[in-house]
Amino acid sequence: MNNVLYKKLQEIGIPAPPEEVTASKIVRWGHNKRYWAVQFIGGYAIGDWASNLQDYVFEDKYNYQRCKRQIAETQQKLTNKRHDDQTNAAATALQIWRNASNCTTHPYLETKKIKAHGLKIDRQTLLIPLYDENNNLTSLQKIWPDPDVAGKFTKRFLKCGRTQGCSFTIGCVKDEVVICEGYATGATIHELTGLPVVVAFSCNNLLAIAKIIRKKYPDAKIIVAADNDQPAVGSTFWSNAAQAAVVPHMKYTLQAQQPYNSAGHENSKSSSMLVHSNPGLTKAKEAAAAVKARLVVPEFANNDDDSSDFNDLYVLEGPEKVQSAFFAKKNNVDCDLSRKNVQNADEIEKKEETHRDNENEIIDKYMPKNFRLTAKALYYIDKHGYATYLCSYLRVLGKTINIDTNESGNLLEFRTIHGEIKKICMKNKDLFAGNSQTILKDLAGAGLHINLEAPTKKILVYINNYSPKYTLKTMRKSGWCTNGFLTENGVITVQERKQDILLDTTYGLTYVDVNGSITDWRENIGKLCCGNSRLVLAASTAFAAPLLHVLDRPNFGIQLVGKSSAGKTTALYVAASIYGPRNYVKSWRATDNGLETVAFNHNDMLLILDEMGEMSPQKIGATVYMLANGIGKTRSNSSGDAKQPKTWRIALLSAGEVDLNTHMASAGFATMAGQNIRLLAVPAIPEGHRSLVENTHRFATPAALVRHLINATQRYYGAALPEYIKLLMRNQEEIIDDFNNALEAQKTATLPSHADGQDNRVFDFFFTVGFAGELATKYGLTGWPEGEAASTAMAFFNGWIAHKGGFGNQEEKMLLYSLRCFFQKNQYSSFVAINEYNDADESKTVQEFIGYRKNTPSGVVFYANPERLKEAMRKEITVSFQEILRLADAIGILERTDNKHFSKMVRIKNRSIRMLAFNDKVLADEEYGEKINAK
Repeated sequence: MNNVLYKKLQEIGIPAPPEEVTASKIVRWGHNKRYWAVQFIGGYAIGDWASNLQDYVFEDKYNYQRCKRQIAETQQKLTNKRHDDQTNAAATALQIWRNASNCTTHPYLETKKIKAHGLKIDRQTLLIPLYDENNNLTSLQKIWPDPDVAGKFTKRFLKCGRTQGCSFTIGCVKDEVVICEGYATGATIHELTGLPVVVAFSCNNLLAIAKIIRKKYPDAKIIVAADNDQPAVGSTFWSNAAQAAVVPHMKYTLQAQQPYNSAGHENSKSSSMLVHSNPGLTKAKEAAAAVKARLVVPEFANNDDDSSDFNDLYVLEGPEKVQSAFFAKKNNVDCDLSRKNVQNADEIEKKEETHRDNENEIIDKYMPKNFRLTAKALYYIDKHGYATYLCSYLRVLGKTINIDTNESGNLLEFRTIHGEIKKICMKNKDLFAGNSQTILKDLAGAGLHINLEAPTKKILVYINNYSPKYTLKTMRKSGWCTNGFLTENGVITVQERKQDILLDTTYGLTYVDVNGSITDWRENIGKLCCGNSRLVLAASTAFAAPLLHVLDRPNFGIQLVGKSSAGKTTALYVAASIYGPRNYVKSWRATDNGLETVAFNHNDMLLILDEMGEMSPQKIGATVYMLANGIGKTRSNSSGDAKQPKTWRIALLSAGEVDLNTHMASAGFATMAGQNIRLLAVPAIPEGHRSLVENTHRFATPAALVRHLINATQRYYGAALPEYIKLLMRNQEEIIDDFNNALEAQKTATLPSHADGQDNRVFDFFFTVGFAGELATKYGLTGWPEGEAASTAMAFFNGWIAHKGGFGNQEEKMLLYSLRCFFQKNQYSSFVAINEYNDADESKTVQEFIGYRKNTPSGVVFYANPERLKEAMRKEITVSFQEILRLADAIGILERTDNKHFSKMVRIKNRSIRMLAFNDKVLADEEYGEKINAK
């Protein structure tokens, strides 16, 4: 072997490779093949993936420049090979995981006195999955069932599988989470404290996992549970200097100090000994400090063996010791307050931080003068050269122009107080508003840290004078745009060149986002909807929303109506998971102006509103009309001219304990038929069930399925939307033809000849929902059998028709019903009886006089004063009084003498009076409803 390579390996503590290192292949050796080396012309590349080490060694000092290109090629080759190996390993891991059986017991778990939290068994080998930040399975940790003579279990990661940045979660992360190294440690902490735990699998992975958790849960309290890798004092391994020479690259170094004897006291003679560097504690401190977390360290009463973690503490000293470590302040090491001189330490840290910040200065020739920007902060430099901290990192990425309004602005990128990087569009006109602090308030509200003691107006000067190279197009609303579909995450497109269009987020966010893959969503959510009609309907409605633009169909809404705890919100979460996380669901608790903006922000997407009962019954009817019609109020600008109103195209999915009719009736308002067909009421609970669950699949109870869906929609969301949009774009013409042909065929087979316009419109709505669900199924997104979505939608349409009372004009039926109820209720209390000579019985009085009632051989006749009847029925009808008279005349209830007047002259008590004459058919029930259908 080349002496240069051997000398370099010896320097950094890596043992010699077992074979000659050449340029033909990468040589790997050591535990888990952690070390690697490859030759290039003039030198070698070497590394240790376990410690993230990578270095080069050259045969002479002049070779670096000559071999620079080859080094880059070698690096790329290593990167590509690692990526390919990790991809193949992930596929292998997924296949092994799917074929494995659920774990109930294992010798390793029994020895560690812990449970299997979602683990599996493959031929007696315990499998622990590793997931990346997007919840994709990347690798497996295997633990064999037979321990060695020392009682240690053999652990191996899947060959070439990715482990860096990957973890396994026990429990549901919410407000507080623990990060630790191994599974046994994590299971112990979770079982004894109830806290959710994220297992990082190695101390070198703690920092990466801590950063991922902080990014996902910026407000969560994070605890880092360290492994205290302190070997037993006086142990053989501690005092054996010879072993240090064999493994100098490991966690022990050779120094001359006073060793300890077996009793733990210093020996008088000086000799070489091993000094322990405790990587578990060191790496845990580093991770805790990086994300401002608490550090918890296991403390052993008697450390006479290799015990180092909280599982060892539990097995040796009992559960109380573990619990007290997490819940007693004396055992919690605060990384920020562990220094003796806090004030002096703060000053030192501030100077060190400023020095590091200076090294990270961002040089941008487009930045205005007298400002300095680093990766963490923005400074203003005054004429004396002094730097004043203005705010956290803030940069103008580009100028913007809104293609809808031609308004110019800036795309700002900034770092929040939690360390998260955000982008926001800001209008230029806001810089010159009467209150120039408005933009600073908006930025502070979004998370930018601003130094209030500094001249904050300099921030506005900085933004205004920044002249970035790029100009980007923005749009006011999401949805279909040129060659793509715009969301707050960018343009979904099938073109090779990505569209430079952004959503103007000053108009609000819908929280469209992606977590997990389409496979994760289909397997954990989509397939479980099958056989559950309400879940299929909700998901199909979500897929129908973007399709409305393609098919040029109008807005519509569906409301799940049912008692509390029926599972309505679960259905909303399932529909929302096609677009984003659960906060995609919005509430009816808003003003009509507020919901106008919400609908505008959901253009070409599904709008989900929960709990209708939270909106005022006085306003709900008009709001439903507004949402369904897709156009907001016309307002004037500062000069008095009319501004362009907001428009949108949406599918609305709602939920509530009462339907629209009942909610409006609670305030004394009647519902118009046009409102009912714009928000179609659907019972949330199927007949014969207690909740919306009809098929529990692999779960024991409906409640178990609901719990799974609630948890799954928190982990897997948003992957279906981009896939679905791309498929719509690729197959648009074919989809339009298929829809039109299928619609006409199904309509001919379903609707009778007397079906009116309302029946046709509702049929179109439900058919569109079913067609969208079938389309998503055809493209492999849902996991449903063919016909599931279509048959479900048609079943709901038939149920709606049955609830309405059959085909025909619902509004006319409601008018007839109102008229009939009025006469049945008031025939004696508001109509004075007259005899055959038309003389009234003056001895009897009525509560509120409307007219006269006369018994004739052919039946009773009512003579009503037109104005008094109109006033009395004002609260009973929602259309004009003339419309109800027209309907009564059309079905033979109203008797008239000419075609000019609905009323006729009647002689009562020797006086001629113009009255409305209703025959006894006004008291009839169902047979006249059939006449409406026959018209």
